[in-house]
Amino acid sequence: MVITEGNVCWVCAGRGLELVRPSTIRRPLSDVNFAITDPNYGTTAAIYRCRNCGFLQCAQLSDVLQYYQSLRDEEYDSSGQHRLHQADKLLRTIIRYKKTGKFLDVGAGTGYLMQRALAHGFEAVGIEPSAWLCERAVAKGLNVVCGVLPERSLSPPYDVVTLIDVIEHVSNPVEVLLHVAGVMSAESVGVLVTPDVQSLAARLTGNRWWHYRVAHVGYFNRKTISLALERAGLRPISFSRPAWYLSAAYLMSRLNVYLPSYLKLTPPDVLNRLTVGFNLFDSMLVVFHKKSSPLPTVVGA
Repeated sequence: MVITEGNVCWVCAGRGLELVRPSTIRRPLSDVNFAITDPNYGTTAAIYRCRNCGFLQCAQLSDVLQYYQSLRDEEYDSSGQHRLHQADKLLRTIIRYKKTGKFLDVGAGTGYLMQRALAHGFEAVGIEPSAWLCERAVAKGLNVVCGVLPERSLSPPYDVVTLIDVIEHVSNPVEVLLHVAGVMSAESVGVLVTPDVQSLAARLTGNRWWHYRVAHVGYFNRKTISLALERAGLRPISFSRPAWYLSAAYLMSRLNVYLPSYLKLTPPDVLNRLTVGFNLFDSMLVVFHKKSSPLPTVVGA
């Protein structure tokens, strides 16, 4: 194993990282590699493990914001009806803790979760680094700010703050969570979703796990996401395994990645209209509060 004493763990700030997976990137990077719908599963920068806390990070990809700022992803924006269905499922969890109030979606994309939050009666705002995604969201009439936290134009505190598949994309997760804590009050609820690198699906698929991709520069498990939250002054109060909802055509095209060429099929257009829910139990949905917050009252608990 190669030990790199100069690098610092992005979660615990410990020094000394060991190489556990060499880079599989073969070409210069561009914003295409960071697309939400990138199908190149198994392609990552070199992954290092912290000898102190066990967090896995792509230590050599510490500055990726530029790729998100110029990101375009037509395939993502064409799958709205299916992503809205997923947003509905996320809102079901959120309204168990907060039914109304100010809602901030960090990494809002084109605003699917915001649309559902507005429909549920929240006052929803989003923040998104991609100028192209922001333009698409604003064209829908949504209040999405182009940028990253901290952002002066926001007006905290927010009753709900969400980071759905965001924290694995940043090289400063604790700092991001500190900014999240800064826009929350003692009564606020935070919700994040991120892949679980210790899940059974991750272990069974090994290096071809679908969450191993260039855009994911940090790989969490329950221990390390809890530690990151704790270091930011936040407290996890609930863990669950969220399901996904995508078009049948999209799922078939992604399954083709794992099949030999003679078994690959071209999805018929009719499958684009069919939404399929599935759960590989390899993502974590974490609900959290500020450490000083009282324990929440959960509707239906």
